[in-house]
Amino acid sequence: MEKYFKLYSSEIPPKSLSHNIFSIIGYKEPALTKGLSFLIYKSKKFCNGFLKLINKKLKERGLNKIGQVEILKVLSEQYPNFSKQKIRRDITLKLNPEKMNNSLIVIEAKNPKLSLKNLSKVEDQLLEYLSEDHYSDVSNFNRKIGIFLTNIEEIYRKRRDIDLISITWKEIFNLLERYKEKDEYINMFYKHLLEGEMMQFFKKEIFSPPAGKTIDKIRELNIYCCQYDRTIKKSLYLMPRIPLTKSKKDSDFFNTDVAVGVFEELYPIIDTFAVDKNTVNEIENKEIKEKVEKWYEDEEFKSGQVFILGDKLPFDTPKRTKKQNNSYQTYYSFDEIWSKIVKRDK
Repeated sequence: MEKYFKLYSSEIPPKSLSHNIFSIIGYKEPALTKGLSFLIYKSKKFCNGFLKLINKKLKERGLNKIGQVEILKVLSEQYPNFSKQKIRRDITLKLNPEKMNNSLIVIEAKNPKLSLKNLSKVEDQLLEYLSEDHYSDVSNFNRKIGIFLTNIEEIYRKRRDIDLISITWKEIFNLLERYKEKDEYINMFYKHLLEGEMMQFFKKEIFSPPAGKTIDKIRELNIYCCQYDRTIKKSLYLMPRIPLTKSKKDSDFFNTDVAVGVFEELYPIIDTFAVDKNTVNEIENKEIKEKVEKWYEDEEFKSGQVFILGDKLPFDTPKRTKKQNNSYQTYYSFDEIWSKIVKRDK
């Protein structure tokens, strides 16, 4: 017998083809977070991969990895039982709850399209979820780990009692891609994310910020720093845009009455993370730390987003915008930058 399931809901994208258990849960955050918690519970393959990802992040921060997990309890949307504050944990993982090597992991997930400029508020939020003042289960665990799930990796100050790390939605997406052919639930959630508006976030490969004042720093330091902004999308390449007056090229192609922007090079984005004035010293790579400090040496630094760049890929022939070069930041796919004139992405 062939079976077909269709769900009618205003949340479902009009072109959606795959209705399943995750469609019932929903398409918006926090519904996607609920779906993720269900997948951790239901799929052994994804659960193991996710725990390995957590261990990788802990190791990168110089923290002890999680040991063997014999029992895992997954809780979604857990409210406090020791206070009346209107807070809730998105995902709670209780590892080996009855044993000495137990761990309490709390995951706070954010829609990557949202803007949040104050890193300390995020840290405070995670600490609330791991506070005995709000949740009675905290005192039952020997190790507490807070994870922030968002669109870019963030650096937190190391603490004595709680380990804080971040995981990106892109890393979750990569994990789904790796196992989607081997597990029915992973494949369903993968398709579910692709159809939701949140993952449209990754469709443009090239980030193009205005760089009239920073192009010399980019070329000297091989990094790019800007104001911390969660609306900046995860991209594979950075293509700085400079004013026509900064360009060294002189040809008829640039003889225009419009003050166009010029593109002379492309950089692979090796890594990106966020720091504030309190966490710069937590950057473990000494060379990167020195570059970030040099970038901000002539300006007041509160919070910033850092892009570690690969080798410069110069264009044989520079490109320019069709319209005036204003201080917007935009995104392109590769097929949009092949011609000499690059149209601004609306």
